Amino acid sequence: MIRLGTPADLPAAAGVYRRASLSNAGDRDNLLAHPEYLMLGPAGLIEGRTYVAVEDGSVVGFATWAEADGTIELEDLFVDHAQGFYSAAGFIDCGVAGTDFGSAPRKRLAIR
Repeated sequence: MIRLGTPADLPAAAGVYRRASLSNAGDRDNLLAHPEYLMLGPAGLIEGRTYVAVEDGSVVGFATWAEADGTIELEDLFVDHAQGFYSAAGFIDCGVAGTDFGSAPRKRLAIR
């Protein structure tokens, strides 16, 4: 089930964020050395911009949107078992994105 998140979902969403972030072995050591990057802020939940995915009563993912110059963009998308989710949802690889710790795969989902 997908529903609008609430501030009460922050601990569960923060757990998903941490697990998903640490699942990339190439980033794990850098993230553990900089734990501030593993902290999920509450703004999206407080502002009503975050939806959570719930399975068997537990939050297993979340997505937060942001508006910039009249365009809605996906700000965050974190799920447990991420690669399976992205493939099943139809995301495709479309290059490489720069991060604070180096490069990361960039994925795209065309919405018509």
